[in-house]
Amino acid sequence: MRPLSEITFSPEQVDALSLRVLWSWRVPESYRPLLLSLFGDWFFADSHDRVHMLDLVSGQLRPIADTEVEFFVMLDAEEQRHEWLMSHLVEAAERAGIQRSASQCFAFRTPPSLGGPLSPANLVPWDLAAYQTGTSKLLQQVADLPIGTQVIAT
Repeated sequence: MRPLSEITFSPEQVDALSLRVLWSWRVPESYRPLLLSLFGDWFFADSHDRVHMLDLVSGQLRPIADTEVEFFVMLDAEEQRHEWLMSHLVEAAERAGIQRSASQCFAFRTPPSLGGPLSPANLVPWDLAAYQTGTSKLLQQVADLPIGTQVIAT
C-alpha cells in the first residue's frame, strides 16, 4: 500500500489557510484541515476532534470518523482509501499516463456533479488553487439543485 503522502496533500504542502476561505460557505470556521485528496477533497477535524470530509464530487460536508486517531487508523484500510481518497482512480490515472506536478491535483474535465464520469478519460492535471476556486464557485451555484437536474452551460 502506498504511503498517504503519495496520494494526499498535507495542509503544509498547500496554502490550506487561503484555500479554506473558498469553502467558508460550506465549512465552519473552527474546522481544522487535516488532509486533502489528490482530487481536492478536504478532511477536517472539528473542535470535538470528529473528522469530516468535504467531498468535491457531491459538494457535501459529512462526518466520517469520531476522532482524528480513528480517521488515520481507518485510512490504513485499502477500502477506505478507495472510498475517501479515490486511490483506485489515482492509480488508473497514473497508468493512463496522466502526470501532475506537486502543485497540481487531478481535476475532472466535466464535473461529476454535472454528469462527468469518474474515470481517467475525464481527468486532467490542474493547479490545485485554481481547481479549488472553480469547484467552490460551481458547487455553491448548484448546491440547492436536486440530484440529476439537467444543467446547460451558456
